[in-house]
Amino acid sequence: MRALRAFRPTPATVIAMIALLVALAGTGYAATSLPRNSVGPAQLQSNAVTASKVKNGSLLKVDFGTNQLPRGAAGPQGRPGTPGARGPTGPAGPSAASKWALVGKDGNLIAGTAGTVVVQSSPGLYYVNFGSAVTGHAIVTSPALRLAALAPGGTIQAAICGATATSPPPDTIQCPNNNNTSTVLVITNDAFNSMPESHAFYVAVL
Repeated sequence: MRALRAFRPTPATVIAMIALLVALAGTGYAATSLPRNSVGPAQLQSNAVTASKVKNGSLLKVDFGTNQLPRGAAGPQGRPGTPGARGPTGPAGPSAASKWALVGKDGNLIAGTAGTVVVQSSPGLYYVNFGSAVTGHAIVTSPALRLAALAPGGTIQAAICGATATSPPPDTIQCPNNNNTSTVLVITNDAFNSMPESHAFYVAVL
């Protein structure tokens, strides 16, 4: 009969059981009813989030500080862009030859710039006047093949006239005749370049 006697807990046992129930109920409440996004930096202790607790691939570049990520290899070159709009047309440049003349062996003007005058002072010496100053320009000459005078000549020399004793332009000489900066002296030589000899020629002012 004593073994079947009803168990009567002591007051201390009752208090301990109540405390255990409260503790279990409180833990369950915290685990099941914690508001979303309620844990922030203020609730986290230092070094609480370690690498093992971060999901791989979940962080972005902005989550890292400057120079924390190594620079990747350069990517392939991109495709060329579309051409830009065409720019405005520039002003027309000067012609290749501003003045020119084709002169026969006898000093006659065969063709050339309008207003050109040719004077032959002696065999092989020609004064070609273009009507305006030609200083500051290059002078180009070349032999002219004419059916009436097929004999080959030698070199051709040319210079701009107009030099004076006081202030000669640097690209001129003092010519015996027609000494002005509108005139070009042309000398044609024989095949041996031993003396002036009359030959047809081209002369151009660039």
